[in-house]
Parts: sequence; structure tokens; C-alpha cells
Amino acid sequence: MARIKFILEELYRSFWNSWLKDILLMAMFCISLVMAVLMCSYYLDLGERQPNEVDYDGGVWYQFGVSFAEDSSQEDYMGSLKTVSGCQNMIDFYGAMSNSKEHPILTICRHQILIREKDLEGLFGDRDFTGFLQEGLPEPFPIYDGNSANTCLVRSFKAYAANLGAYQSLGLKAVEGEGFTEENLTLEHAGEGLPVLAGYGYKGILSVGQCIDVLGSHGDYRCRVAGILEKGAQFPEGGFSGVETVSMDSCILFPTGARLLQEEGGREILEESAWSCIEALSSGRGIIRIRDKKDLKRAVEEVREIGESHSLPPIKIFGVSLGMDLFRKESAMRVRVMMILALALSCFTFYGLFVTFYDKVQSNSRVYGIYLMNGCPMSVLLVPCLLEIALILLPAVCASRYVFTVDSVGGSDVRVILGTAYGLAGAAFLIGAGFILYLMRGVDTERLIRQKE
Repeated sequence: MARIKFILEELYRSFWNSWLKDILLMAMFCISLVMAVLMCSYYLDLGERQPNEVDYDGGVWYQFGVSFAEDSSQEDYMGSLKTVSGCQNMIDFYGAMSNSKEHPILTICRHQILIREKDLEGLFGDRDFTGFLQEGLPEPFPIYDGNSANTCLVRSFKAYAANLGAYQSLGLKAVEGEGFTEENLTLEHAGEGLPVLAGYGYKGILSVGQCIDVLGSHGDYRCRVAGILEKGAQFPEGGFSGVETVSMDSCILFPTGARLLQEEGGREILEESAWSCIEALSSGRGIIRIRDKKDLKRAVEEVREIGESHSLPPIKIFGVSLGMDLFRKESAMRVRVMMILALALSCFTFYGLFVTFYDKVQSNSRVYGIYLMNGCPMSVLLVPCLLEIALILLPAVCASRYVFTVDSVGGSDVRVILGTAYGLAGAAFLIGAGFILYLMRGVDTERLIRQKE
């Protein structure tokens, strides 16, 4: 009991004599530990995840969901649709991600195709078209028509959208005409019309090459039937999870990311195509595929670089580590600068720890000599120093538990993140303990007593 009282008294005396330095060290270790974990998360990709394995393009790929990030809302992208050049930039941004050789983005989603009531007779004649209408919308409904500045009655038809990579990945085939290709998704002029694929149920109703006038979100635009899908073609209803599929026989497949080379007279098509790109990237409707799970950091960097080159915020990749998600908007150079600053801060913090305890040992050398001459074991003298180091590191450990929670770590496993924080704190404690042992080794009690105060 006397030893415990002695240890606590020594701990109190040592801490009180340098309380300001110890508090500064506590703050510095808190910042250093959090920054160290973030840097480890970014560069070492901390976290345990099980990405979906898929066979694609003749090999095994891994896929992760993508979407707009919470801190870069959809409005950031919608603002780019106010001009023709902005629409083209949005399409090019989406195309750059879709056409990546190493990390292609594939998207599928529902789409809305509105056809005027007065145009239906020319398309269907006296045939029954109710089976092609969107569920829950069997009757015509009014909508504003920008061309006539009045309302008109329209019907909503079943439709989905996919980019070229998704179309190829799903294995869809056309029995008439052609499917989506690089060539037909690049339009020379607006008069060609956006290529669409009609389900097998449209066979005999719509013909390849036939044009359909559609009322979209930004005005009228023209679609052209590029092909008829094979009978029984299936499309994933809820994204790439593959849990549920829907028959495409009564649906129209719309292309996402079609490009228009000549912008004159094609603003509606450009806006509609750009809007479809935004829809495809919202609500987790897309995925990014990588060849190696260890290449996820490079995929994050590529998405960031594409965003920077088009002056648009990068999209979010679900499942990335905490550090990758936090620094996804920062350039690789800035991340390296933060890494250097984190290392410099850590080195300076350890330097402060060493200097502080060196001064403590030197200033208490005579006291230690007296204790040792009176039979006090060296271990009893070491314990207060070690407890003081642990006390300095304790706020850093508590700060880690507060900062790194299930909600904040994103796709990482919080246990891995906290384990890294505890491991780094433990390493700091061992380094400090080793330094104390080094200072206290081979103590010459007689010399300590003779040493001047």
C-alpha cells in the first residue's frame, strides 16, 4: 500500500511540475494520432470489405457502388446544364469515367419516356398499347409543352437506361438492327436522333430506323429505333445486385452518355443526354469495376482527376476507406503534403516528449539517488514515469474513439481503424518507455548524490 501511495505521489509531483508541457503534449498526440490513422487509411487502405466478384471482359473484376457524395449535392452537377457547353462537359465527364480501361463505371437506371397523346395513333395505329405504359399511369396526364407554351396530354412508357459498358456487361442482344455501339452513340447532328432499343413486344409495331418524338425534361427531342431486343431479355430492376430482374419485352432501353458532335440545333438532345448522365450517377445506380481489390486507391485518384479536368466534384465510391473518402477531393500532391505535415508533427511531438522527460530525469536525479540509496527499487521509480506517459497518451486514445465511429469510417471496419489507433498509441508508449529506460539505465547512486542541484 505504501508503494502505491509513493507511486501516486511521485506521479502527481512530476505532472504538476510540468503540467503545461504535459497538456501541450496531450493535444499534440491527439492531433498526431488522428492524422496518422487517416494517412494509414489512405495509403494502406485500412478496412475489411467483400466486393462483388464478376466475370467481365474476359477476366475477374471487383465492383463497388458509386453515387453523388453527401457533401457535393446533385445541384452541383445540375448547375452545369444551364449552357450548351456545360451539357457537353457533363457528357464528356461521364464518358471519361465510363470509358476508363482500368476502372470503368457502369450505370443502369429507370428512365422516363413521355409521348404526346396525339402522336400515339401514328406509332401504334389501332393497336393496344396499354401493356407498354408505366405501371400506375394508365391514363394520359397533362404536362407543360415548352414548344407551344401550353399544356398537352402525354403517356408515360416503360423505359430503362444503360451506358454502353452496362449494355455489354448484361449480355443484351438485338434480333433486328443493332445494339448500342460506340458508333451509334456518337451522333453527327441532332437530326439523327438518340438511338434506343425497343423490347421484343414492339416487334411489328416499331421498325428499325423509325423515329419517335419524345417530350423530355428539357423539351422535345427525337429518338431513333436502332434495334429490337431479343425475346425475354432481362434487365436488373434494382441495380447490379441482380436480386430482381424485369423483362424488357414491353420496355424501351435508352442510352446514357450519348455524344453529339455538332451542337447547333441540338440543345434539347444535349440537355436530355446530360440529364441522363446525372440520373445515372444518383442514388447508387452505378458501379465502378477494378481489376484488383488493392487498386481501389488508384480508382479514387482517377475519379478525382477526371472531376478536376472537367471542373466538377468527384463522385463517391462506396466501400473505400475512411482516408480515401475524406481526401477524395484533394489532389495527390495535397495528400502528400498532408502526409509530410503529419510526419513532421509526429516527429516534433516525440521530440517534445523526449525533451520533457529528459528534463524531468535530470532535474530529479538527486532525488532519485536518495531514493535508491535508501533501498527504493528502480522499478518503483520507473512506474510513475511510465504512468505519466500513459496519462499523456490517454486523451489521444479517447479522441480516436470519439472521431472514428461506425458512422464516420465509411466502408472501413471500425474495429480495424480503432485497432490501428490503439496500435499506434501503444507504439508511442513503448518508444517513450524505452527512452525512460535508456535514461535510467546503469544509475550511479553515489554520482547522483554528489551531483549539484
